[in-house]
Amino acid sequence: CEEIKQEIEDISKEDEFKIKVHFKGYNPNELSVRVAENNIIVEGTRKSQYASESGNTQSVSSGYISRTVRLPLEVQSDKLRAVIASDGCLEIFAPKDPNRVRPTERKLQIETS
Repeated sequence: CEEIKQEIEDISKEDEFKIKVHFKGYNPNELSVRVAENNIIVEGTRKSQYASESGNTQSVSSGYISRTVRLPLEVQSDKLRAVIASDGCLEIFAPKDPNRVRPTERKLQIETS
């Protein structure tokens, strides 16, 4: 995940949907991934406590991040998987089925009443 260019990188292939999510500083237990309709929602929540060396002062910081990615129609959403890759980034992937593609445009017949 070093030298991040963008938070979400699309590395899909012809037969596979695949994105790489770069949430720097988040551990796997601080991340959640869910699918809602045709969207993947990736969220990260973390809290950190810091104490001074003397122990006299303490501070708490928290962070929340959320990103939504629209799934292409040909993605088999029931087969989506999320894995922490060897570089520490979150990869979300699923096979594509070209037969699932719906036409994006169609002409409607105008009826009279």
